[in-house]
Amino acid sequence: AATAAARAEAALLRTQLTQSDAAFAAARAEVAKLQMARDALQATNAALEQARSAAETAAAAAQSNIASQKKARADASKAMSAAQKETAQAKEAFRHLQADHSRLVTTHASLQASHAAVKQTREAMVSITHITNRDKPIVSLWCSFDKGMRD
Repeated sequence: AATAAARAEAALLRTQLTQSDAAFAAARAEVAKLQMARDALQATNAALEQARSAAETAAAAAQSNIASQKKARADASKAMSAAQKETAQAKEAFRHLQADHSRLVTTHASLQASHAAVKQTREAMVSITHITNRDKPIVSLWCSFDKGMRD
């Protein structure tokens, strides 16, 4: 009876040991799951840190880009203003050139008329000289007039 009791107690201990081993194995599996969860959490934290860093870098770049765009707009505005001034000056210079051209055309026409008048006068004087070749005072007048026109 003592042997049977010892055997029953040994069987009970074996059952308890098996249950303990199973519980230990389950606990080990749970620890492994927790370690994997911890590793995944660490990886997620690292990814979030990288994303935060990238977002900060992007924000800094965006601010820099905004500042650059503001400066570029200001520079473009200055250039536009300078171009408008230059255009206004060019228009004014063109108006002056047109006025000068108009005066030159008028002067040229006047010179052509004067030249035609001188030519007609010379021709008339030559005719008078031929008609009155013996009349010395007219020839003398013609020579004086012709010399004065050439001067």
